[in-house]
Amino acid sequence: MKTFAQIVDFLGQHRWIAKDKLASLDAGFSASEMAKFVFSDLTNDSRQITENSLFIALQGGQNHALDFLGNVLGKGCRLILADRELTSNEKGLVELHAAQAVVIEDLAERQAALAADFFGYPSRKLKVIGITGTNGKTSTAFYCAQLLQVLEQKVAMIGTLGYGLLNDLQKGMNTTPDVIQVQRLLAQFVAEKVDFVVMEVSSHAVELGRIKQVHFATLALTQVTSDHLDFHGSQEAYEAAKVKLFQQYDSDHKVMNLNDHIGEALINKCHPHCLHNHDCDFWGYQLHRKADSVPVQPKEWLQLCLLRASDLQLTQQGMAFNLRHAQQDFSIAVPLLGAFNAENLLCAVSCVLANGFDEQKVVAACQSVQPVAGRMQSVHHQPTVVVDFAHTADALQKLLEAVAEHQKDQPIMVLFGCGGDRDKQKRPKMAQIAERYANQLIITSDNPRSEDPQQIIDEIVAGLLAPEKALLEIDRKAAIEMALQKLQDNPQAILVVAGKGHEDYQEIAGKRYPFSDAKVVENWFSQHEK
Repeated sequence: MKTFAQIVDFLGQHRWIAKDKLASLDAGFSASEMAKFVFSDLTNDSRQITENSLFIALQGGQNHALDFLGNVLGKGCRLILADRELTSNEKGLVELHAAQAVVIEDLAERQAALAADFFGYPSRKLKVIGITGTNGKTSTAFYCAQLLQVLEQKVAMIGTLGYGLLNDLQKGMNTTPDVIQVQRLLAQFVAEKVDFVVMEVSSHAVELGRIKQVHFATLALTQVTSDHLDFHGSQEAYEAAKVKLFQQYDSDHKVMNLNDHIGEALINKCHPHCLHNHDCDFWGYQLHRKADSVPVQPKEWLQLCLLRASDLQLTQQGMAFNLRHAQQDFSIAVPLLGAFNAENLLCAVSCVLANGFDEQKVVAACQSVQPVAGRMQSVHHQPTVVVDFAHTADALQKLLEAVAEHQKDQPIMVLFGCGGDRDKQKRPKMAQIAERYANQLIITSDNPRSEDPQQIIDEIVAGLLAPEKALLEIDRKAAIEMALQKLQDNPQAILVVAGKGHEDYQEIAGKRYPFSDAKVVENWFSQHEK
């Protein structure tokens, strides 16, 4: 919260407006008003305006925020900071409501500094861990948050899974919210006495300045492949955004993936200090999967702050590996599927260790780590049933390749469908991939939306070489139950239920019905294992 006088003082100290305009701003209110009027919130969204909001009016993608000036003033807003001069009609509205409007150059760039000051520089009052990468951000952030919670820290998250305390996440619009909401959330977490905030940092967030004025205790890189080229324009620009996070944003520690070309390059270019364990500004982690391959040899200074995993063992129940850190060896076993999750867990462990936690306690905490709901989530063991969100050809292929590593030569059953009103070209492609990796296919509905579910299934089946071997069931619940019944005949097989993951609904003919793949599986076993 800020008084009117404090806002005016901030604008003056930073010389955002000329002295004569500053004086006229003062003249618009009496001395008592200047001292007593308190702004309870700062926002750049006209829909969030309350009587005591300070409003930042910027040019948006389609409209300028001043297009909604009447609504903003009607809600009682008294002060508006704008990035352009007001029209005569807009000035008349401001005068009519006894408000003030100030034009500030480069306001879009400057709003981060204003937001940080308005909310009391919250990132300095807790520890923020920022995680970026093409794949693995969400899982790594979730593992990191779980480890910290087991270590008796109060943890909040900002990311794909939502915003808020770890056990009370609320859905958000973006992976990383806008610059003002980031500061508002951090201030909320300070008020709730949070110790750590684990934040996913997207490449959009870096380029759009959403994390400006955030001090990070730790920044971490998972892996960089290709994504968001529609936004960045090229792979080079996309990778540059990832590099920018580590070179231009403030952090105490940086954690790099030595299996990633960008992580390796960043570490090899740096000249950090590394005096002893937990006193290093660069940390590295490395998954050494094959006994006959030669791992990347990091610089000597990194040896104290390097985590190396080897002897990776994959089973239907999860994975186990040897972890070497600071010339000590630890055995880790976790109920996570997918070799890539070994890298994600290594990253999370590195982030926690970088913040000074004891190795023995962190390793012990790993036993409690659970997968993200709907992301290679084992919802039952013996027989094993995996639920995953994979709903594209590429995602389904990566999912089944990962499952095959755990299954070795045992059978794989896969149940999937395709969403309606979406890319139709992927339907036969997904069928071909499923047929390549699985021993048994069950084809059903996903979210048919406005399309005919049977027509979608027919288009999927058209991609199969041996369509007669696939089982077809339009009702998804009945299809899952059919697959579970068949699984009883071969408990060594694994069933992969793909397409909906964590979703708790199914959209049919424009209406959403409550539905959860995981709950259907859990309910079936609860009835058949009594």
